[in-house]
Amino acid sequence: MATKAKINLYESMKKYKVEACSLEEFCKKYYKHGAYEGRGKDYATHCLQSQKRYVDKYGYAFITRHDSTVGQHVTWYPNKAGI
Repeated sequence: MATKAKINLYESMKKYKVEACSLEEFCKKYYKHGAYEGRGKDYATHCLQSQKRYVDKYGYAFITRHDSTVGQHVTWYPNKAGI
């Protein structure tokens, strides 16, 4: 019986890694304006909190190509000092 190889998304998503000093900078720099700050302060705050929860759970933040300013997926990995 063949077994499926377990995919390590934490490692495989590093090909989309971009640099930012903080999660907030990552969101401001790589979210399209209309997908983040353009929807209002409350929405941007909610997105940032959602990204923080994602980092806590998976170890990195992720923005899809549809919402990113560069037109491709982007990920951010916090430094060992924290978010």
